[in-house]
Amino acid sequence: MADKYVSVRKYLVFLIVVATLINFGRFSVEFIMPLYIKSISDSIATTGIVLAVSGLTMLLLEVPCGWLSDIIGRQKLMVGRALIGTLAIFLYRFADIRLIVIARILYGLSVSMFYPSMRAWILDISTKSSSTTAFGILYALISIGSFFGNIVGGYLIQTLGFIQSSTISSIVVLSSVIPTIVVRMPDERDDFSTSKNLKQKVLNERKENENGSYKLLFPVYFINFLWFFVMISTGMAFPIYAEEFLLMSIAEIGFIRGLSSMMTTPFEIISGSVADKIGRRRLVLFGLLLLMASCFFLVFVKWIGLVILVLSLGSVGRGLIWPLMTSYVAEKAPRRSRGMSMAFFGLSEDMAAFLAPATVGVLWSYFTAPAFPFNFAGFTAFLTLLLAYFFIR
Repeated sequence: MADKYVSVRKYLVFLIVVATLINFGRFSVEFIMPLYIKSISDSIATTGIVLAVSGLTMLLLEVPCGWLSDIIGRQKLMVGRALIGTLAIFLYRFADIRLIVIARILYGLSVSMFYPSMRAWILDISTKSSSTTAFGILYALISIGSFFGNIVGGYLIQTLGFIQSSTISSIVVLSSVIPTIVVRMPDERDDFSTSKNLKQKVLNERKENENGSYKLLFPVYFINFLWFFVMISTGMAFPIYAEEFLLMSIAEIGFIRGLSSMMTTPFEIISGSVADKIGRRRLVLFGLLLLMASCFFLVFVKWIGLVILVLSLGSVGRGLIWPLMTSYVAEKAPRRSRGMSMAFFGLSEDMAAFLAPATVGVLWSYFTAPAFPFNFAGFTAFLTLLLAYFFIR
């Protein structure tokens, strides 16, 4: 039976390869989309609304995609995600606002197919004690993809132009199909374990989670929505703020975004072990505090080194919050609705991806102060901190 499946180590290699290719490809163009759309529409409000289209698509489709991953398996969705994501990046090259809207819809669909499949797959092969580390590795790979994607993408856009750069990015995303087809992904129905002890431990934990409902996790979903709102809104505002008010080049913006996001990686990996010692609640609160400080301090710094430092505070906060919040939902997820549980968790992020750019874009076009989006995000982070203090245990 074990011959039918690759080893856990090969699963990890598969995770690293696929996640790195996908995230490198998408982040090499995604970081510049606020500036790219604004250059076409000449409106911050329109920019925010167009960016929100992908969030709305994820909001509508991530739960169905999570359900679909439980029915047909994770692998098919991952292949479809790569193909659709490639087409989305390809459409950016035409610089037509209508095609960009279509591209944002396709991008949202591709993300909706990616996260429920990957998160549920991690649940299928991990135990409660290892789920935080497993999710930390996944998010670390996202950060690594963001690091290389932002820096390399910024350089390519600066030297080759957006069209050639987006072509390279689409090829990278498409190449992720190869390992996805070659390596058979396990799912909840599989006898996947190569270790009898690990297999029995996972099966016992599955039996514990046989009953229950993802609806009991709604307060956690709301807290996740708020902190994600902060992250998305600042991510949308920073490229515009950096170019117009800090007079930075595209290459510099990519370098700053890439380097600061890389600071997330070690904290995403160690968050689980640190939480075991000092408690999940304290670590989440500390992460939210760093996120809030990053938002408020950013408008006071101009030198590129200090900008990186301040953004890195928020990145460290994200590195602490995201794996811990995900693993909390993972521990409580009922066995036969893992895909749905993780999809609803993703739904809270999708709601933020929809509302944050649209809200900030429209309000920023009205309240024209450069500091507005970051102060707004800072107060939202403060509200999140208060709610987390009372509801995260």
